Amino acid sequence: MITKRCLLRIAIGFLSLCLVLTICGCIGDFVSIPIKVEDSPNTFRHGLRGLGEKILRVDVLKSEQSYSPSTLVWRIEAKCEVSAFGFTVTAGQIPKGFEQTFPHPPEKFSLVRGQEYAIVIHTNLTSVHAIGIYWKAE
Repeated sequence: MITKRCLLRIAIGFLSLCLVLTICGCIGDFVSIPIKVEDSPNTFRHGLRGLGEKILRVDVLKSEQSYSPSTLVWRIEAKCEVSAFGFTVTAGQIPKGFEQTFPHPPEKFSLVRGQEYAIVIHTNLTSVHAIGIYWKAE
C-alpha cells in the first residue's frame, strides 16, 4: 500500500526533475533574437549561444508597412552543422556551409537601401520561437 508520505516524495521528485529539465532547456524552446553588429552594415549575430546550438536557417522578410504581414525575400539554409557560437550573417551574402533556397537560384537577392526588413535566425533550439528584428538596409 502506498502511503501519503510515499506519494509526497514521488510528487516532490517529479517536480524537481521537471525544474531541472526546464532550467537545462530540455523542455520548452529558447527564444532567439538576432543582434545587429555595430559598424557592420546589414550584419547580425545570433543572440543566444546555447551549448550544442546549431543554426538551421536565416530568413529576411520585407516589411510592407508597420504592423502589416511581412513577405519572405531571402532564405538560406545550413547544408551541414553550423555552430551558433560566433555565427554572424550579412543579409544577402551566403556564409560558408549555407545554400540559398529563396529566391530560387540562380536568382540573387539584393537589399534596397532605406527599405525596412526583418531578419530571423532559426536554430535547433528555437524551432517556432525565433523572433526577428527590424532594420533599415544601409
